[in-house]
Amino acid sequence: MIVQWFFREFFLSFGPCIESFKYCRPLITVDGTYLYRQYDEKLLIAVAFDANNEIFSLTFAIVNEENNDNWRSFFLCLQIYVIGGRICICIIWDRYISIKNEVAEIWRQPLRYHQCCTRYFISNLNHKFKDPTTKKDLIKMYYKHFIYKFDLWCERICNMNLLYREWLERELK
Repeated sequence: MIVQWFFREFFLSFGPCIESFKYCRPLITVDGTYLYRQYDEKLLIAVAFDANNEIFSLTFAIVNEENNDNWRSFFLCLQIYVIGGRICICIIWDRYISIKNEVAEIWRQPLRYHQCCTRYFISNLNHKFKDPTTKKDLIKMYYKHFIYKFDLWCERICNMNLLYREWLERELK
């Protein structure tokens, strides 16, 4: 078990999880959530996916708030203690601004990749525009396996409405 203390926060990962990660798919999802009831802290988590596409817990941290410093510490501990020298890892996240800042700084290509969660992205579009047709088109766009097909669907959505174009350009940068 690895426990790394930094200020009021701590990072925790269990040895069997770290050891087993080398057999998981090279994909990690991170997120943060509030602890409930009398606790004011936040829970930062990282999960991977095994060969059966089952969720595999990697690590977590309890922090006083989600901010750049805490996400930076979390990603550094994740890299040092869990990932080690493994390359070509993709991280998926929800576009939370502090994660975005630290992912851009720490999780660099070509050794590591990052992507926004499709479900989160589509949910944001649906919440903003409340257009089921565009939501279906966006889902089709995201499930294209070739970049040129993705670009064609993206262009189609952008041409439907100037507001969609502005929103997509802002969100995809």
